[in-house]
Amino acid sequence: MLEQIHRASPSPTVEGMAGEEVALAEGRRALLHAAPAEDGATALTLIMALPAGRWLSLRASGMDRDTVLDIARHCAPHTA
Repeated sequence: MLEQIHRASPSPTVEGMAGEEVALAEGRRALLHAAPAEDGATALTLIMALPAGRWLSLRASGMDRDTVLDIARHCAPHTA
């Protein structure tokens, strides 16, 4: 499952999940959070800064880390 959310947020964090800073395309950075999911898999949440103080959250369950990062690297760096 993959879920994409645009939201305004004062802090790009996920409660109860340790974050790891990761590099994306074009010098962009994001925080990757990992936690055990109910089904025993790892739930990943990647949070990227967007213009105008907004954040993009990609939530994935049942997907490996490299796949989630590859999807994030192909996301547009700005909104229309």
